[in-house]
Amino acid sequence: MVQDEPQELKSFASTILELPPSCLEFCSSFPEFFVAGTYYLESHSNDGESDCPSQERRGSLLLFRLQGQNLTLLHTTYTPSAVLDLHFAPHDPTTLAVATSIGDIRFYRLNASASNPSVDRISQSHIFAQDVLVLSLAWEPVSSRDDFSRIAVSLSNGNVAIIAYAADFQSHQILWQSAVHSLEAWMVIYSPEQEHDYPCFLYSGGDDSALCIRKLVRQDGSLGYENLARDTKSHGAGVTAILPLSATGGAGERNLLTGSYDEYLRVYDTASRPNVLAEEKLGGGVWRLKLMLASEPSARAAGHGPMSTELSFTILASCMHAGVRLVRVTRIAGGKWSIKVLAAFEEHESMNYASDVQPRSKTSAGDENDVFTCVSTSFYDRKLCVWKYRERGGEEQV
Repeated sequence: MVQDEPQELKSFASTILELPPSCLEFCSSFPEFFVAGTYYLESHSNDGESDCPSQERRGSLLLFRLQGQNLTLLHTTYTPSAVLDLHFAPHDPTTLAVATSIGDIRFYRLNASASNPSVDRISQSHIFAQDVLVLSLAWEPVSSRDDFSRIAVSLSNGNVAIIAYAADFQSHQILWQSAVHSLEAWMVIYSPEQEHDYPCFLYSGGDDSALCIRKLVRQDGSLGYENLARDTKSHGAGVTAILPLSATGGAGERNLLTGSYDEYLRVYDTASRPNVLAEEKLGGGVWRLKLMLASEPSARAAGHGPMSTELSFTILASCMHAGVRLVRVTRIAGGKWSIKVLAAFEEHESMNYASDVQPRSKTSAGDENDVFTCVSTSFYDRKLCVWKYRERGGEEQV
């Protein structure tokens, strides 16, 4: 194999799901478990009363166990609405927040230690109108406290909102809501978890090709929101993925990655005015981005400031009809960024919306510490695949 050519990865396990998969995530506390959400749009006849059939969305939550090369579906929870996004809480990784197609957010508990593992509902919050889809959600890292949690959501009407929940998730309050985007708000995410206090930053992307940045500050004990930037010129289509990079190696630096329907992955500097530092066409439309590995900053030359450090990030990119791409994003000494496609997984025959990498145990078990196990899905053919990638050595492991 030519060294510069991306690896062609192959699955070692696969299964066909009952409903089309839209999202999935591993549990960091119990890394053998992951939950997949599904989305099904069902049409019904109106008995001649209308030329347009009525439509109803429904879905499910699927609890899987992945141990070694053994994949097992353990539990299915059917939902009366479709599932569009889901994330485990950073402060309690057994708590799962689920975004639905009827304007509400549901909370579930992963019961992983029982003889029959399951995903059990905690609460359901009716927040927005039933014709509004909650397209994405994000837990706020700095709100990991005993008495409340905050979640940001992006909506199909273009709005972005922040909601505060009581510790038991039985009550909530909308802290802030704004029509940030003129079309669907596909993505919302907070600045990295390493920034443990305010100010922090909220990023959103929409079908209007806009990347929007807001600063969250404390004002007399309450939250304040300051509009920092709105970039509508850098993307050729809707902004569908945003991934802040946590280890930027210097004070005042705020770098992030974006994905778009225009098929490009971009590196941004958002410390002042948003500025594209590098871009690479991945193909297919870049729907979601997941950090697999971040290198430790290592200074090449002492005493030359933060730009003398080299940074490297390995990224898992869900690229819709192009499948999955594994990408290395690097900043070399001097501040120049580059993007390189390392590998491609292309067994899916329809849209790849959902992928994740299994959390690895902290071990020094030699070469195995350089192997990643990934799960990816495709929507219309309802296929879920499991495959491996070796960070070093250049060959996939099956």
